[in-house]
Amino acid sequence: MACSFKVTIKDVEAPRFATINNTVVDACNFPNPITMTTPSVSDNCSGSADITLTPSMDVTATVNGCASKTATIKYTKSVTRTWTALDNAGNASTAVQRMYIRDMQAPTAICKDIIVSIGSSNVSVLATQINNGSSDNCTATAALSYAICRNIGITCSYASAISLTPSMIPTGSNFVNIPVTLRVTDACGNNGTCTAMIRLQRASNLTNGNTNDNNATDLSI
Repeated sequence: MACSFKVTIKDVEAPRFATINNTVVDACNFPNPITMTTPSVSDNCSGSADITLTPSMDVTATVNGCASKTATIKYTKSVTRTWTALDNAGNASTAVQRMYIRDMQAPTAICKDIIVSIGSSNVSVLATQINNGSSDNCTATAALSYAICRNIGITCSYASAISLTPSMIPTGSNFVNIPVTLRVTDACGNNGTCTAMIRLQRASNLTNGNTNDNNATDLSI
């Protein structure tokens, strides 16, 4: 007695994506056009030439917290692209690919030397008094932060200002030159530094005759 039967082979397996490579660009804005590496896809039945690979519309976003991250992941923006792979049997799979914009570049710190008059009271010198037009590639100038420290040996403790005292001027002298370092920090925590000289001078010995405490002027030393 003979019998027959019908075997139906059905493809129900979706295409598979290989490892997706994300892209990192050191810049302030996305390149135009945005170009990412096309991912590789394989399928159990359809050949790679028969797989339809379609990218979705890119979705951009701001990435927060770059200042607290290590240098290699100081991302400020991202763009997400979703790829859809469709085989001949109508099976589909998706994968996400991203491009990150990263800011690892430190500000350009520019200092200026100043002269500070001092009488009998201490005077305070702000870090911004030493700044002379520092800038950054991505962070607006108004958003930069500044700190100053006295160069004492290899120790440098940064603060928004330093205090100078009359006793810093040696006995028998009318002034003392005090080296300082300015630290300029951008929104992602990148730091640039420069050095300057503060001439701390007794008020009665200023060339302009000013005898007031806490007077500071530019000085090229």
